[in-house]
Amino acid sequence: MTLHDLSPQDLPLVRNTLEKYQNLEPDFTDAVLVTLASILKVRHILTVDERDFSVYRLADGSCFERLWV
Repeated sequence: MTLHDLSPQDLPLVRNTLEKYQNLEPDFTDAVLVTLASILKVRHILTVDERDFSVYRLADGSCFERLWV
């Protein structure tokens, strides 16, 4: 497992994500995950949140590939 930190400089990106998807009422955690995935260029995500993560997009416009257990 690798842990990644957000720096204070990343917080405006999180705010942009929250504003972009405000109609979904994203929580801070989802916004951070979407932002970090964009920064780290990670497309694969393990989530049961099919509704939101089928809408969220990375900064380059690509969609997430949801992994299921």
